[in-house]
Amino acid sequence: MFNVLADLIDLYEMKGVHLCEAYSDIASEALDVSLPYSTPAMYGMVATLFSSEKMIAYNLIQNSIDEAKGAARIKIIAERYAPPALEVKMNKHVAEEMKHSHQFLNLLPLTGYTYEREDKQDNKKELNNILDFDDDLQKFICRVHSIEIRSWTVLRIYMKVIEELKISRMEKAIAVLQDIMNEEITHVLYTGEQIIKWLNEDDKIATVLKDCFAHTSRETWHDLANMSNYLADNLLSLNTAKDRVAGGGAAIALVG
Repeated sequence: MFNVLADLIDLYEMKGVHLCEAYSDIASEALDVSLPYSTPAMYGMVATLFSSEKMIAYNLIQNSIDEAKGAARIKIIAERYAPPALEVKMNKHVAEEMKHSHQFLNLLPLTGYTYEREDKQDNKKELNNILDFDDDLQKFICRVHSIEIRSWTVLRIYMKVIEELKISRMEKAIAVLQDIMNEEITHVLYTGEQIIKWLNEDDKIATVLKDCFAHTSRETWHDLANMSNYLADNLLSLNTAKDRVAGGGAAIALVG
């Protein structure tokens, strides 16, 4: 699997970003060998899910939804709290997340399925939940940073599974996933640089960053457990009828 810490350090070095001691220490502790999304368990789960065309379809739809949700929340926090220079970067992030949302959904035909939208009333409630959102700017950027590192890694796992298992129906998706991943890397870098700047000004944010890394790891383990439960109930019937698939299923909600 991937050495996320080493890869992250390499990214910063390539961009000429100097890591402060506090960030290096936190990242070294948080991104160790127990990191859930860089374990063989994560690879095995993705490989199992990608053995089902319907599960791939659920995955693409859920990632499309999650990218749009993430974009909406980034926009809210940027408009309310971000200083001008950071707001520009966050708004670029918003545009790229919306682009990714469309890219994931546009891959759906490769699975043989079409998208059936859920009840409009449920969608309205979900939209209200997304928009009824607020957070401290520093905590939010730390949270986004930890999620973007996960997204970058999970996208690499997607591509690795497709290539190693020779999932021919998804080979055309590689270039799209690579494009999404390249932009996820820019999200990792700009949020990381901002956090390093804050750490250099006030080391109190170190606790916030630690908590966000820990939260993302716990959330990922729970997501893996939920996906296992879904497979236990549905795996045998996943490829029975190739028709339409509704959004909001038990997909890999790990890219954001």
